[in-house]
Amino acid sequence: MLPPPFVPDSTPTGSPTPTPPVTIPFDQLLPPGPPPTSATTPTPTPTARNTSSCALGQEYLGTPNSIPAFPIIFYGNLFIGGQVAPQGTLLYARLVKQGKPDVWDCFATKTQGRYNFPVDVSESGYDDARVEFWTGGRMASATSVYDTSRPGSAVALDLAF
Repeated sequence: MLPPPFVPDSTPTGSPTPTPPVTIPFDQLLPPGPPPTSATTPTPTPTARNTSSCALGQEYLGTPNSIPAFPIIFYGNLFIGGQVAPQGTLLYARLVKQGKPDVWDCFATKTQGRYNFPVDVSESGYDDARVEFWTGGRMASATSVYDTSRPGSAVALDLAF
């Protein structure tokens, strides 16, 4: 014998289930732009040092127990040897300020050919420090300035190694 056919009931069953909030990954917040194509290869420079605190897939944001400042976010296209950089490329930012020790920060990219690198320094006195970008022991030809008067700002800067 077959069970009776299902007949929907129009009686409400209670409160509607709330819709969960939408979360957009940080890398997708980049403004739209042309896809990366190619770039020239800059002259290799000396090997970066003091980078053992970073591991692929991790961000290092200062010394243990330090409260990080609002980062300045650098973003743009990323090329290595004239080719689009692969996802997972380990980038280093080096802040250089006369009279202060150099500060290194690192970040593994999450998108092929693009990067979105929040750079911050817990210590004071790094306003207007030069920001260099490194990968594979080579420094990018483009540099920037660490402007602490604009915490949380975003700086577009294409990088080629």
